[in-house]
Amino acid sequence: MKDLLPYIVEQLDFLDVRYEIHHFDSGAIMVDIFIEDKLYVIQIFENDLGLSLVTDETGLFDIIPDKSYNDIEEFKKDLQNTLSPLRQREVIVDCSTVSTDKDFHRLLSDRLAFPSFYGKNWDAFWDAVTGLVEMPKQLTFKNYKQFKNRFPVDCRILEKCLNDMNDKYPSIDCKVVYD
Repeated sequence: MKDLLPYIVEQLDFLDVRYEIHHFDSGAIMVDIFIEDKLYVIQIFENDLGLSLVTDETGLFDIIPDKSYNDIEEFKKDLQNTLSPLRQREVIVDCSTVSTDKDFHRLLSDRLAFPSFYGKNWDAFWDAVTGLVEMPKQLTFKNYKQFKNRFPVDCRILEKCLNDMNDKYPSIDCKVVYD
């Protein structure tokens, strides 16, 4: 479970979230996450993993988490859901490192926090951006011109999906920039 700490830190750093990591002599690790006026605590100890919301109603922190996890993917999904209100800012997708269409789907999945069951194809992309994740206010594709020269078919599909998303679901309100 301690292997998750770099993932957690990466997610929090990406969103510029304030957090504190506490290492205990027992080997336990706690990550305090400060989001607006809320305090979330991730507990990691040996094979135990938990997530709690500490509020005035719950009082002091309890060593028993609100939710315990055996499934790491379920934890990652819940962490993403906890952090999703912060994803309202710009998300940048740097296309310069992409060498295959599967690489591109992995990059999209990572940058837009798609669920672990994302199928890495254009039908699954449509499903994800129109209902599975909260899209950012702005989605910027860097180095897109060079990428489009290498993957013209994929770019045509991507552009159509994102244009259709904004046309059919105006409440998503995601500005797309091809830079």
